[in-house]
Amino acid sequence: LIQKGMASLQGNDVLESQDTGSALEAIALLTEATRIAPDSASAWGALALAYASRFGASALPERPGVESRGRAAAKRALELDPAEERALGALRVFDPVYRNWARVERADRSVLPRNPKLPILLFVMSDMLGSVGRWKEALSFSRRYDRNKFVIPGADRKLLVDLWASGD
Repeated sequence: LIQKGMASLQGNDVLESQDTGSALEAIALLTEATRIAPDSASAWGALALAYASRFGASALPERPGVESRGRAAAKRALELDPAEERALGALRVFDPVYRNWARVERADRSVLPRNPKLPILLFVMSDMLGSVGRWKEALSFSRRYDRNKFVIPGADRKLLVDLWASGD
């Protein structure tokens, strides 16, 4: 179920998806995974990431509920395993960037050394840097995605934007 749930998210652009179907499918699969294996940090972390994926595409009135469920799943994952990477990534997505740039950058940088190749962490770091015009730095993070292991359309688009904005 975890593998199927994460596969549902592979085609999803976590920060800007307009296609909510894959996130909803992932949430259903991963909720079932947490029911079957309530002590699985991986299942809870994957569920938190699925909620994070759904968050950006949710209607504004739905966002508090989506965020609350995602944060609760992340909290449970981190109780079971303080280094659960998907839970850490989900929390980075929920953290509001606008007018919180310095704090968010510190938080993003604090998580990256533990999981330096996790696409969601690279994505949010690159996105935050781009949002303040630090395009060359943003590019240094978006170039780190392992495109052989992860097929994520939003990550490829992010790389193209970072290349273009940094003058390449």
